[in-house]
Amino acid sequence: MFRTCVSLLPAATQMILDMGLADSLRGVTHFCPPQAQKRCPVLLRIQDGQAHLQVSTIQELQPDVIFTQSTCQACLMDEEELKNQLVGMAEPVRTLSLDPLRLEEVFGAALQIADALGWPEQGKAYVEALRRRVDQISACLQKTPFSRCRVGFLEWLDPVFHAGHWIPDQICLAGGVDPLAKPGQKSEPIPWESVVASDPEVLLLSPCGCTMEEIGEAAHGLRDSGDREGQQAAPEGVGCHAANTQALPRQKRPQRHQQDQRHHKRQEGRVEIGLAHAQ
Repeated sequence: MFRTCVSLLPAATQMILDMGLADSLRGVTHFCPPQAQKRCPVLLRIQDGQAHLQVSTIQELQPDVIFTQSTCQACLMDEEELKNQLVGMAEPVRTLSLDPLRLEEVFGAALQIADALGWPEQGKAYVEALRRRVDQISACLQKTPFSRCRVGFLEWLDPVFHAGHWIPDQICLAGGVDPLAKPGQKSEPIPWESVVASDPEVLLLSPCGCTMEEIGEAAHGLRDSGDREGQQAAPEGVGCHAANTQALPRQKRPQRHQQDQRHHKRQEGRVEIGLAHAQ
């Protein structure tokens, strides 16, 4: 049975596109992939740190399901707030919150999306393809003699938030070792000294909602802040890379950073900043 949806979760929107179910989309957010924004109206925007949802348009569209989340309140609307805004609708709409903590649960979220839209077989085929890619990466690494690289993955830079959720699973599968990793747990603020003490060879910088250019500037800001405040420097020659990740939401960031997160641009690749110090 064909069902329609509104996706208020960018990663869910990307999964819908990847599974070939774009015809199901009736509305998205301004964080969602551009190709989705071209197909249907943008129903959720973040302006001045506040989420603005077009409830009247959702009522007109009458989707079968709205995909949302209950993890992040800083840059996305969570399920509780969504339900509060939909209270006055004449016809109730089903909401489905997607909140994985491990990589395996991310695969499970794709299956949930496909089931909710009435296309479970597409979901199974999509997840099987993802698993094959993971297996191919693992096979390549097993054939390549190398020492596993020490990695630090930062989800926010001021204050510093280290990676949680499924990111440590991905780092491990890619051949990295993250001494600070807490797989399946929410990322938490940590002191910069903990990052330095972990002695990373590579720092991956992925602050939520920032462009590649903004991440590069922020990395230089880390260095300048350390110089001013007398913080310990990272080992000389550490490589800093700006990582543009497209993922399901993580936990709430500090309220004062909401305005910084509203400008989001998807861009592939990485930027090597080439800092002598990673601060």
